[in-house]
Amino acid sequence: MTDDRPASADVHGEALVDAFVAFFETFGVKPTVGRVWATLYLSPVPLGQDELRALTGLSMGMVSQALSELDGLDAVTVVRVPGSRRLHYEPQPHLLRSLRRLLVRRDLAAIRALREVVRRAAPVYRPPVSRDVIAARFAALEQVADLYEAVFAVLEGVARMPSLVPGALAALRRTQRLSPSDGR
Repeated sequence: MTDDRPASADVHGEALVDAFVAFFETFGVKPTVGRVWATLYLSPVPLGQDELRALTGLSMGMVSQALSELDGLDAVTVVRVPGSRRLHYEPQPHLLRSLRRLLVRRDLAAIRALREVVRRAAPVYRPPVSRDVIAARFAALEQVADLYEAVFAVLEGVARMPSLVPGALAALRRTQRLSPSDGR
Protein backbone atom coordinates (compact mmCIF):
# COMPACT_ATOMS: atom_id res chain seq x y z
CA MET A 1 0.00 0.00 0.00
CA THR A 2 1.20 3.47 -0.77
CA ASP A 3 -1.16 5.52 1.36
CA ASP A 4 -1.74 5.68 5.11
CA ARG A 5 -4.95 3.65 5.12
CA PRO A 6 -4.89 0.54 7.31
CA ALA A 7 -4.57 -2.70 5.37
CA SER A 8 -8.02 -3.79 6.54
CA ALA A 9 -9.50 -1.17 4.22
CA ASP A 10 -8.95 -3.45 1.20
CA VAL A 11 -9.76 -7.04 0.24
CA HIS A 12 -6.28 -8.38 0.93
CA GLY A 13 -6.25 -6.59 4.27
CA GLU A 14 -9.56 -8.23 5.23
CA ALA A 15 -8.08 -11.65 4.45
CA LEU A 16 -5.12 -10.79 6.69
CA VAL A 17 -7.41 -9.60 9.47
CA ASP A 18 -9.43 -12.82 9.21
CA ALA A 19 -6.22 -14.88 9.40
CA PHE A 20 -5.08 -12.99 12.51
CA VAL A 21 -8.51 -13.43 14.09
CA ALA A 22 -8.40 -17.19 13.47
CA PHE A 23 -4.85 -17.37 14.83
CA PHE A 24 -5.74 -15.55 18.05
CA GLU A 25 -8.91 -17.59 18.51
CA THR A 26 -6.63 -20.62 19.03
CA PHE A 27 -5.35 -18.80 22.13
CA GLY A 28 -8.86 -18.20 23.46
CA VAL A 29 -9.05 -14.59 22.30
CA LYS A 30 -12.51 -13.44 21.26
CA PRO A 31 -12.90 -12.69 17.54
CA THR A 32 -13.73 -9.05 18.26
CA VAL A 33 -10.50 -8.62 20.21
CA GLY A 34 -8.52 -10.32 17.45
CA ARG A 35 -10.17 -8.11 14.82
CA VAL A 36 -9.29 -4.89 16.67
CA TRP A 37 -5.71 -6.07 17.28
CA ALA A 38 -5.24 -7.14 13.65
CA THR A 39 -6.59 -3.83 12.37
CA LEU A 40 -4.13 -1.98 14.59
CA TYR A 41 -1.28 -4.29 13.63
CA LEU A 42 -1.88 -3.77 9.92
CA SER A 43 -2.26 -0.01 10.20
CA PRO A 44 0.75 2.15 9.40
CA VAL A 45 -0.55 4.84 11.78
CA PRO A 46 -2.07 4.82 15.28
CA LEU A 47 -5.87 4.60 15.26
CA GLY A 48 -8.53 6.09 17.50
CA GLN A 49 -11.67 4.31 18.65
CA ASP A 50 -13.81 6.01 15.98
CA GLU A 51 -11.49 4.78 13.24
CA LEU A 52 -11.40 1.29 14.72
CA ARG A 53 -15.19 1.22 14.85
CA ALA A 54 -15.43 2.27 11.21
CA LEU A 55 -12.76 -0.18 10.02
CA THR A 56 -13.93 -3.20 12.00
CA GLY A 57 -17.69 -2.67 11.84
CA LEU A 58 -17.88 -3.28 15.59
CA SER A 59 -19.88 -1.12 17.98
CA MET A 60 -18.07 1.51 20.01
CA GLY A 61 -18.66 -0.56 23.16
CA MET A 62 -17.13 -3.66 21.58
CA VAL A 63 -14.12 -1.65 20.38
CA SER A 64 -13.66 -0.18 23.85
CA GLN A 65 -13.94 -3.61 25.49
CA ALA A 66 -11.49 -5.10 22.99
CA LEU A 67 -8.98 -2.31 23.62
CA SER A 68 -9.30 -2.86 27.36
CA GLU A 69 -8.57 -6.57 26.98
CA LEU A 70 -5.68 -5.86 24.61
CA ASP A 71 -4.25 -3.41 27.11
CA GLY A 72 -4.44 -6.12 29.78
CA LEU A 73 -2.46 -8.41 27.50
CA ASP A 74 0.14 -5.69 26.92
CA ALA A 75 -0.76 -5.97 23.23
CA VAL A 76 -1.45 -2.26 22.57
CA THR A 77 0.11 1.05 23.47
CA VAL A 78 -1.82 4.27 23.98
CA VAL A 79 -0.27 7.14 22.01
CA ARG A 80 -1.01 10.82 21.70
CA VAL A 81 -1.35 12.13 18.18
CA PRO A 82 -0.37 15.79 17.75
CA GLY A 83 -3.41 17.94 17.13
CA SER A 84 -5.87 15.39 18.55
CA ARG A 85 -7.36 15.26 22.02
CA ARG A 86 -8.48 11.66 21.56
CA LEU A 87 -6.47 8.63 22.49
CA HIS A 88 -4.98 6.59 19.70
CA TYR A 89 -3.66 3.06 19.83
CA GLU A 90 -0.93 1.09 18.17
CA PRO A 91 0.10 -2.53 18.60
CA GLN A 92 2.81 -3.55 21.03
CA PRO A 93 5.95 -3.40 18.88
CA HIS A 94 7.30 -6.67 20.35
CA LEU A 95 4.77 -9.28 19.25
CA LEU A 96 6.49 -11.98 21.29
CA ARG A 97 5.63 -10.14 24.52
CA SER A 98 1.94 -10.21 23.67
CA LEU A 99 2.04 -13.86 22.64
CA ARG A 100 3.82 -14.71 25.88
CA ARG A 101 0.93 -13.21 27.84
CA LEU A 102 -1.57 -15.23 25.82
CA LEU A 103 0.35 -18.46 26.32
CA VAL A 104 0.77 -17.88 30.02
CA ARG A 105 -2.90 -17.04 30.38
CA ARG A 106 -4.02 -20.15 28.54
CA ASP A 107 -1.45 -22.91 28.86
CA LEU A 108 0.51 -22.19 31.99
CA ALA A 109 -2.60 -21.43 34.01
CA ALA A 110 -4.16 -24.74 32.91
CA ILE A 111 -0.99 -26.69 33.70
CA ARG A 112 -0.70 -25.07 37.14
CA ALA A 113 -4.35 -25.84 37.90
CA LEU A 114 -3.91 -29.48 36.86
CA ARG A 115 -0.74 -29.77 38.92
CA GLU A 116 -2.52 -28.43 41.99
CA VAL A 117 -5.43 -30.87 41.63
CA VAL A 118 -3.03 -33.80 41.16
CA ARG A 119 -1.00 -32.77 44.21
CA ARG A 120 -4.13 -32.62 46.36
CA ALA A 121 -5.67 -35.83 45.00
CA ALA A 122 -2.59 -38.06 44.76
CA PRO A 123 -2.22 -38.83 48.48
CA VAL A 124 -5.86 -39.82 48.93
CA TYR A 125 -6.84 -41.27 45.55
CA ARG A 126 -7.58 -45.00 45.64
CA PRO A 127 -7.22 -46.24 42.07
CA PRO A 128 -9.01 -49.35 40.81
CA VAL A 129 -5.67 -50.44 39.28
CA SER A 130 -2.16 -50.74 40.62
CA ARG A 131 -1.17 -47.77 42.76
CA ASP A 132 2.28 -47.90 41.08
CA VAL A 133 0.71 -47.32 37.66
CA ILE A 134 -1.17 -44.25 38.90
CA ALA A 135 1.90 -42.98 40.77
CA ALA A 136 3.92 -43.20 37.54
CA ARG A 137 1.21 -41.33 35.67
CA PHE A 138 1.06 -38.61 38.32
CA ALA A 139 4.86 -38.34 38.15
CA ALA A 140 4.63 -37.92 34.39
CA LEU A 141 2.12 -35.08 34.88
CA GLU A 142 4.55 -33.43 37.30
CA GLN A 143 7.32 -33.71 34.70
CA VAL A 144 5.12 -32.11 32.05
CA ALA A 145 4.23 -29.30 34.45
CA ASP A 146 7.93 -28.79 35.23
CA LEU A 147 8.70 -28.70 31.52
CA TYR A 148 6.00 -26.09 30.89
CA GLU A 149 7.33 -23.97 33.75
CA ALA A 150 10.84 -24.15 32.25
CA VAL A 151 9.65 -23.36 28.72
CA PHE A 152 7.70 -20.36 29.93
CA ALA A 153 10.68 -19.13 31.95
CA VAL A 154 12.79 -19.25 28.78
CA LEU A 155 10.03 -17.57 26.77
CA GLU A 156 9.78 -14.86 29.42
CA GLY A 157 13.51 -14.22 29.14
CA VAL A 158 13.48 -14.13 25.35
CA ALA A 159 10.45 -11.82 25.31
CA ARG A 160 12.33 -9.33 27.48
CA MET A 161 15.36 -9.29 25.21
CA PRO A 162 15.85 -6.61 22.59
CA SER A 163 13.95 -7.48 19.42
CA LEU A 164 17.23 -8.35 17.70
CA VAL A 165 17.72 -11.47 19.85
CA PRO A 166 14.43 -13.25 19.04
CA GLY A 167 15.15 -12.54 15.36
CA ALA A 168 18.58 -14.13 15.70
CA LEU A 169 17.06 -17.16 17.43
CA ALA A 170 14.53 -17.53 14.62
CA ALA A 171 17.33 -17.31 12.04
CA LEU A 172 19.25 -19.98 13.94
CA ARG A 173 16.16 -22.20 13.91
CA ARG A 174 15.79 -21.73 10.16
CA THR A 175 19.33 -23.03 9.66
CA GLN A 176 18.10 -26.30 11.26
CA ARG A 177 20.52 -26.05 14.17
CA LEU A 178 17.57 -26.07 16.54
CA SER A 179 15.20 -28.27 14.57
CA PRO A 180 12.55 -29.90 16.77
CA SER A 181 12.12 -32.69 14.20
CA ASP A 182 15.65 -34.08 14.46
CA GLY A 183 15.50 -34.85 18.17
CA ARG A 184 18.01 -32.25 19.34
